Amino acid sequence: MVKLLVEPLPRGSGIQFESVIKEKELPYRYQEHVRASLPEALKQGRKGWEVTVAKFTLIGGQHHHVHTHPLDFFVATPVAVQRALVNSGTLLLEPIVRVTLSAQEELLGRVIRDMVAMRGNFDTPVIHQGWFTLEADLPVSTSLDYPTTFRSMTSGKGVYASEFLGYEECPAGEGESAPRRGVDPLDYSKWILYARSAIQ
Repeated sequence: MVKLLVEPLPRGSGIQFESVIKEKELPYRYQEHVRASLPEALKQGRKGWEVTVAKFTLIGGQHHHVHTHPLDFFVATPVAVQRALVNSGTLLLEPIVRVTLSAQEELLGRVIRDMVAMRGNFDTPVIHQGWFTLEADLPVSTSLDYPTTFRSMTSGKGVYASEFLGYEECPAGEGESAPRRGVDPLDYSKWILYARSAIQ
């Protein structure tokens, strides 16, 4: 048995792990197995996406001096992770890119409508000699195909550049759950069989 506490961290902090229990409660070698199995357990959170920022603290654990096997903790840790995420809740973030676009001035209205439709935030465009330049921050999920659209719209004359900006909170109702791969550890009876390769 493994018991974890999960706490939020500032964005960009990554995953942190610590243990507050002693050797007599759970031998340190087993505590290290929990630590080692954490990255794999975090590849799918409750919405199916990878958990990338959180602090996990090992606050409890049990073992049997005869029947416990080290692999038991690679089975138990994903269960503890998912339970901790249910209890704490999760915040879905989405990747954002900063784009700079330049094209013929007569296309500005259409480009701005596109920016709004993609949930973009943009600055006041600069217009010079019949061309505009616009900077915008766009969610990757809504703008992935836009460079192709923009190129077609401008007949290949426009300039489109982008760079990764970071992550922002996904608005309510916008984030989608990713299909789960494999068995949910909270379906405990199936998870035990799946983790031991008894079922596919």
